[in-house]
Amino acid sequence: MLIKSGTGAATQDDEGLVLIQINKTQLNKHTTESTWAKSLGADLYQIKGPLHLITGVNSQDIVKAVILPGDARPSLSKVVRRSGFRTLRLVFLKTVLLKDRKKLLEELLQWNATFVTPFDRFYTVEISPDGNYPAVCSYLKSLSVQKLIVHEPEVSLEALLRFRFLR
Repeated sequence: MLIKSGTGAATQDDEGLVLIQINKTQLNKHTTESTWAKSLGADLYQIKGPLHLITGVNSQDIVKAVILPGDARPSLSKVVRRSGFRTLRLVFLKTVLLKDRKKLLEELLQWNATFVTPFDRFYTVEISPDGNYPAVCSYLKSLSVQKLIVHEPEVSLEALLRFRFLR
């Protein structure tokens, strides 16, 4: 599976951002996701966007990425320093209308959490280092109990992606 998180190349170039790729292989399944990062020199980059399909790397993390033979973009080789941001993903059931999704997700702002949607009904939630991660998890759990969403950490990312196509 391949996803490109970064959009708007012209604007990003003006800000000194470049696309880097993050590869993950698990159970013979290979996932590659590209995201915007700020070059810090010496093969170090600061992640600037949320990752939707890769876990373990978050916004503002400092990573080492090198260009591998045959690749056009640097590929992550390791996380050098964690930023404190945390990322969760969720999927709304098909019965929840778009306007209702937005209203429900706006509640996350009170705990310093933001959200984006890379594709229909699937949302990536970022909780800042000064945010309230337990409150976000509790709120998402309440939405799950109401049968409005399925979410991490209750369900794995792989299960969320499958669920998106089923319900």
